[in-house]
Amino acid sequence: MEDFLFFGKYYEINFFLPNLDFLKISFTIMVLGVFAFVSPHLSKVPMSQFQRSLLVFTLCFLGSGQILFAQIFEQDRNRLRNTRRLLQRTWQLDTPIRTNVYHFSFSVRDYQKSFAELQTAANVALWNAYVDGTDEAFADAAAKSLAFSKFHSDPQKYQGLKRIRETSAFEKLTPIERRMFEKAFLMFEQNQLPDELLEKMTKMSLEIEQVFQNFRGELDGQTYSNNELLNRLREGADSDDRRKTWDALKQVGEEVSQKLIELAKVRNEAAQKLGYTNYWEMTVHFQEYKPESLLDIFGELDRLTKPLFAEMKEEMDAELKLRFGVEMLKPWHYDNPFFQQPPPSNEVNPCDFYEKKQREEIAEISARYFAEIGLSVEEILRKSDLYERENKCQHAFSFDIDANRDVRILCNLKPTDEWMDTQLHELGHAVYSYYNDLELPHNIRTPAHAFTTEGVAMFFGAKARSPEWLAEYAGAAPEQV
Repeated sequence: MEDFLFFGKYYEINFFLPNLDFLKISFTIMVLGVFAFVSPHLSKVPMSQFQRSLLVFTLCFLGSGQILFAQIFEQDRNRLRNTRRLLQRTWQLDTPIRTNVYHFSFSVRDYQKSFAELQTAANVALWNAYVDGTDEAFADAAAKSLAFSKFHSDPQKYQGLKRIRETSAFEKLTPIERRMFEKAFLMFEQNQLPDELLEKMTKMSLEIEQVFQNFRGELDGQTYSNNELLNRLREGADSDDRRKTWDALKQVGEEVSQKLIELAKVRNEAAQKLGYTNYWEMTVHFQEYKPESLLDIFGELDRLTKPLFAEMKEEMDAELKLRFGVEMLKPWHYDNPFFQQPPPSNEVNPCDFYEKKQREEIAEISARYFAEIGLSVEEILRKSDLYERENKCQHAFSFDIDANRDVRILCNLKPTDEWMDTQLHELGHAVYSYYNDLELPHNIRTPAHAFTTEGVAMFFGAKARSPEWLAEYAGAAPEQV
């Protein structure tokens, strides 16, 4: 995109102002040097009186010339000072522009270039860490993520952006240009922390992620993947066996609990340095929510849905009590260890429509569906990592690597309704990113907001249990759904 020269011109003028004292001293030394060198030889050099007079006159002219030269520069300097004052009035800056002060200059083109290079490098390193799980991969991810954070920790650039946002010129920008500056400002604002604190947060966070990624629960002396434990929980009929499985799913907590507590303390310290009460409040701000509004929305949502939820859960719990022959349900009686999905009803189990398929068919179904609605995901799937293996991240996410059509998803597909939902969900995120307008500045080639891409993803994920979709894409008989 075109650079915003008016944000840099009046500062760049300062870069070319000469130091007059330096010029005066330099010319004086030069003239004295010429006199010192020439004077002893003047009487020895055969020349006419006219020639000798001409030489002396020339040396004198040089001596006075340095004063004249300095005066000319002094006039230029005054003109440049006047230019600065004029520009200052024009752009209504409330902070004086001083000679050789560079920290208010901000080149949009340079920022976008550096942003793209550093973010892409960090994202590639993070992707490699998530799919490999090695110490080397995570160390590289930490180093490159930290470089991206440190790029945005420059206090002079931050102050420059802050001043730019306060000028009347900022209001004259287009909405896209203003959004670009706002996003840049938020990135700089959240990284105005000491280097050692940024490094500590980055390393601690990725260390915890590596533990989660590489951990495999143990049950009866054997290790199991997350998928295997969830399958045991889903199919188990004995309460005691389900409890063991549930406990195995939670074993990772013992490995990370103390690390998480320490990370929370460090994050809160960072938040307080930036003027926030705690890390949650800071994160909500930088995600461009208002904490009070967010809490009000969820409070209202809870109030409106609580009666209906209680009624539906009571009915669901009654079925589960009969199924397991217990009077009181425990967490392990639910199929999802975080209660993010309800267990199947007695009437229909969506997993039945997927369990006889191969895991590759889950990917094929999703590709066919998105192609038929005009959003091809072939290029996305080609770069993605879809199937589980040792030391790979066991969860799922969509990752826009470079904001330039390199979008990938990570999954651990199994032939279940849960993974069909997840595959569609992550591809929902992916198509949102993949089809972003590449004419936008690099740092705003992102979802308009976190809730918009999440809404799209949830819309697509819900298809996995929709009766019409099950009949069309999972091959379910219409009378079954």
